Amino acid sequence: MSPASANYDETLSTLRYAERAKSIVCEARINEDPNKKLIRELKEEIHRLQSVIASQNTQISSPRHGLKSIEKKSCSENFRKIGL
Repeated sequence: MSPASANYDETLSTLRYAERAKSIVCEARINEDPNKKLIRELKEEIHRLQSVIASQNTQISSPRHGLKSIEKKSCSENFRKIGL
């Protein structure tokens, strides 16, 4: 960048580039296979649901009261995604 009028076009181009560069947002993402991601999420949900069942089994003597209807729906939706 130069204050000389002979370099006006180059200076203007540099300033435009700098303005565009300021607006760039960098988001870091893990490169993960979509199938592996779904499997990981389902395993996490299984672990969470097992914890819910375990806590309910200590509070309720009958195991028939296991999952809430919302959790059953969420679980069945995930199984449908993977084709089970």
